[in-house]
Amino acid sequence: MNEAQLECVHTINGQVIVIACPGAGKTTTLLARINHMVKEAGIDPEHILMMTFTRSAAAEMRKRYESEPGSKKGVTFSTIHALCLAILIRYRGRPEIMSDDEERDFFFSMLRDSAAKYPSMDIPKGYRTMLAAVSDRDQFINDLVLDIGMHKNNPGKKFKLNSTPDKALFQFLWDRYETLKKQQGKIDFDDMLTQAYEVLLNDKRALAELRDKYRYIQVDEYQDTNYVQRDIVYLLAGENGNLAVVGDDDQSIYGFRGACPEVMLGFPDDYPRAKVIRMGTNYRSARNIIACAGQMIAKNRNRYAKDFIAARPEAGEIELTLGETKAETHRIIAGRVESLLKSGMQDRDIAVLYRTNKETEGIAGALIRRGIEVQVADGVTNRYEHWIYRDICSYYRLANEIGGEGDLARILNHPQRYLQSDRYVWMQTLAETEQQMCQAAYEMNGEFWKVKGAVKEIEDLFRLLRSLKGKPPRTYMSTLYVAYRRYLKDYANFRGMDMEELTSVWESYLSDVKSLPSGAEPWREWEAYVKRYEHAIRQARKSQAGVLLSSMHKAKGLEWEHVIVANCVEGNIPYQNEKRPCDIEEERRLFYVACTRAKKHLELVGYKSRSGKHVNISPFIRELTKA
Repeated sequence: MNEAQLECVHTINGQVIVIACPGAGKTTTLLARINHMVKEAGIDPEHILMMTFTRSAAAEMRKRYESEPGSKKGVTFSTIHALCLAILIRYRGRPEIMSDDEERDFFFSMLRDSAAKYPSMDIPKGYRTMLAAVSDRDQFINDLVLDIGMHKNNPGKKFKLNSTPDKALFQFLWDRYETLKKQQGKIDFDDMLTQAYEVLLNDKRALAELRDKYRYIQVDEYQDTNYVQRDIVYLLAGENGNLAVVGDDDQSIYGFRGACPEVMLGFPDDYPRAKVIRMGTNYRSARNIIACAGQMIAKNRNRYAKDFIAARPEAGEIELTLGETKAETHRIIAGRVESLLKSGMQDRDIAVLYRTNKETEGIAGALIRRGIEVQVADGVTNRYEHWIYRDICSYYRLANEIGGEGDLARILNHPQRYLQSDRYVWMQTLAETEQQMCQAAYEMNGEFWKVKGAVKEIEDLFRLLRSLKGKPPRTYMSTLYVAYRRYLKDYANFRGMDMEELTSVWESYLSDVKSLPSGAEPWREWEAYVKRYEHAIRQARKSQAGVLLSSMHKAKGLEWEHVIVANCVEGNIPYQNEKRPCDIEEERRLFYVACTRAKKHLELVGYKSRSGKHVNISPFIRELTKA
């Protein structure tokens, strides 16, 4: 072990913060420290708490510790959630936990305004209209749950909402969710933390017992801690307890979950007598990769200064490859991987990393077409499962008079036509339906201007449907886009997202349509293409072997000989929605994590144009290559 590692192992009393760079042997050092406490210092293993932030990490550390010759049982390896649940069970009784499915079902019901299922959840008309407009319900609920967790675990802190820019709507949904849990007598995973904290804060006997049991506390991945977790750790350790926290503030990349690097950065202020140990030697990556990554991350201001040192003698290689378009880079990446495999490299030594999960699809498709087996860490997205494609299909069926009321209900306000009543959803022939809907408008809207506006919207809708009838896919898509683009713009504003996230989905369909061979039945050709495509996606989702495709977030803690980072352009790295200085710093940390997964070869891939417009390479690449 090196000098810093040994210092960490032998410093067991008081407070310690270990700032460990990527590939520094952090886990090995933490386990060696536990072994030293038990075998050399004679500490009862029952008094040692090793706290991690994932169940897999806790299980792996336990397994490695117990496999050591002469190891003594009794050390507690636990996630903070498992520890907090144990505290609640012991001092308050076993709580009833609200499952993820129950939580999601409640929010789905709110989006559908399901008064029958939750009669006490009265939704004001204004919110009902807004919630009914949510098309990407799964993603909206995912973002909403994360937003709630961020706010609950960091009380008093301000965060940018991911689910909606409307703070009042967010607060309404959060309040209704808290009401539901109270009515059902259940808690969720965030409540485990907040309620365990209340026990420690208010029950002196409980706190004394737990402090007596856990006299030596280690916390791994401390950079991913939020403020409630910090306060729980501090209460357990006490002002003068034996507390060692280990992490790398430069790898704090879970801000969207509420993790705050300021918690780790503030540790020396919270414990002024704490010893600071810097483990700056990287045993993973070659020298050039270390030098460039260190130069780039030093641009961040809110961090601990570090000497980032490479232990490996090889120089290593960083390569920048630019294609003309994103689609071309997919082919470039597939060709590169194919060449590496032909040269004798094992597929398990290659990874392709990217910023967001939606990038998986194009890369996976290019590799699969070359017969390269892939496994996907986050699951492969399927663009033909997107709500935009379902809208396209509904418009098609209605235009060609093979649709039903479900199709009409789906696209009635895509774009917004302010036709909210169920009385508008009535399906016969186009002419009969238009006539019936206009009649409904006259009967429902008393004021003349409202009637006139509703009738005009109905007439415009059916004029659009008639113009789409019988058109081949390419012309159909171009015609529909003239009206539908307004909906994409409005929806992007409603969800607080960049419109390009939606237009890129549309353009991917148009690109597929243009690639189809010309034939007598173009719609059947497209349908057959979609079926083939979906089959390939299902196969990729099942694969457990092959070249790994992963988001940068999922890649943390892993390593490969050859790492390819895709789509290294402005608007993607850093991500287009991240504007604030603190967000840009987190984006830089995320790119740093991606780069430091590479052992020998790091390949950065970008492109020059998007939708016919010039695109700049990521500014982080310019910072990286200046080294």
